[in-house]
Amino acid sequence: MNLERIREAQAGSRGEDQKRIAEAGLAIVDLLLQKNADYGGSAWQTPVLAPGLSCREAIQCRMSDKIQRLQTLLAGKSPEVAESIADTMRDLAGYSILWLGAPVDED
Repeated sequence: MNLERIREAQAGSRGEDQKRIAEAGLAIVDLLLQKNADYGGSAWQTPVLAPGLSCREAIQCRMSDKIQRLQTLLAGKSPEVAESIADTMRDLAGYSILWLGAPVDED
């Protein structure tokens, strides 16, 4: 990982496209860090109610739920809870990062 490239992109010295990419990515990482402080490492633990699933399989289930949610929102159905398409996409990106960051023995 090249933190200097990320800093340059965030500062805008690598162009507007890279600035937006850096800001969006860092916002997702910040949200994950906040949630990790609240939930601990629960995303990387065997689910309590589904002990037969690995942490990656559990994350994939959460992603599946989010994809179904996205389909509902994209179909124009009014949400019962206040969750936007952007919120759902951020959650999917966050779950992808968690899946990729899962402990190595989960491969």
